[in-house]
Amino acid sequence: MTPRLLLFLSIVFGSFSQANSQTIQENLNNGISVKSLLKKGIAKDSLYGKVYQGGYIFYISPKDSSGMVFGLEELAYPYDTAKSKIIWSCRGVNTGATGTAIGTGLENSKKIKAANCPLYDPDERTWMIAAAEICMEYKGAGYSDWFLPSKDELHEAYMKLSFSSIIDFGDKSYWTSSEKDVEFAWIEHFRFGPEEFEFFGQSYYMKFYDDYVRPVRIFKN
Repeated sequence: MTPRLLLFLSIVFGSFSQANSQTIQENLNNGISVKSLLKKGIAKDSLYGKVYQGGYIFYISPKDSSGMVFGLEELAYPYDTAKSKIIWSCRGVNTGATGTAIGTGLENSKKIKAANCPLYDPDERTWMIAAAEICMEYKGAGYSDWFLPSKDELHEAYMKLSFSSIIDFGDKSYWTSSEKDVEFAWIEHFRFGPEEFEFFGQSYYMKFYDDYVRPVRIFKN
């Protein structure tokens, strides 16, 4: 196959792929459900990174057409929107939010909120509530069922969106709702593209430190 033919095929199929991706997003924008698109034969991989019900699609259940979306924006303290990082909170407290699997983030968030252990920031001279609680108070895109993702939920978002080079979130790390112990909770390092994977990934961070936060929510269809 000649280089000219290869270039021609790359342009043609690249344009087709881009047009197909735009069509999928247009369908979602027009109220066509994920379930309907899957029934029409649209591959799951074609749906990842598309905006649906308030966020980027990053997970579709193998059992049905339900799934999860990753928030379109990073959250901030409602009383200080200039502060772009949020504490995990509950230092020295076992909240019981130890779930790590996909499907445990919401329950983790509820447990953290129920623990009700804000921390005082002497620099800001204010009490700071937990990242999970801020996620649960979020009303992005008109939805009120957001929560802080579990360790595996956030890793899935990273793999489907950033590692696969669909969306560039920059060189940032994000809190999960998964508690490691009384002092630490799990975070995920995001970095655009697979070439960075070996240098970034999952680790843990002191609960009273602050980090970036994006909420997730579950969609049913």
